[in-house]
Amino acid sequence: GCISFFIILFFFEYLQYIWIYINILIDYKIHHKMSKIVNYIENFYSRMEIISHKHFIIIMTVFAITGSLALFFTVKLLSFINLKELVSPIVFWPLRVIILFGIYQITLILVAIPFGEFNYFLKFIKKFLKRIGIKI
Repeated sequence: GCISFFIILFFFEYLQYIWIYINILIDYKIHHKMSKIVNYIENFYSRMEIISHKHFIIIMTVFAITGSLALFFTVKLLSFINLKELVSPIVFWPLRVIILFGIYQITLILVAIPFGEFNYFLKFIKKFLKRIGIKI
C-alpha cells in the first residue's frame, strides 16, 4: 500500500512537470506566431504607408466603397450605351475590365476626398500606374 502511494505520487509529480513543459512550449509557439503576425502587419503598414490602425480602417473603407461604386457605375455605363448588344463577348469582357479600371481610378479619388485621404490615394494611384507603365 505505501509503495503504490509513492508510485502514484511520483507519477502525478512527473505529470505536473510534463504539463509545465507543454505549457512552456505552447506559450513559445503562440508568442512566436504572434510575433510573426505582428511583423507581417508592421511590414504591410510600412509598405502601404499606413500611420495608425484608424488610418488602416479609413483606407480599407475607401477601397471597399470604391470597388462597389466603380462596378455599379461600370454596369450602368455599359447598359446605357448598350455595349453588350453591340459587340461579341470576346470583345465585351476585356473592354468591360478596361472601362472598370478607368472608372475605379476616378472613383477612388472621389471617394477619398470626403475621408480626407485625397493626397494618400493620389500618390497611391500614381505609384500603381507607374508600375504598370502608365506615366502621369
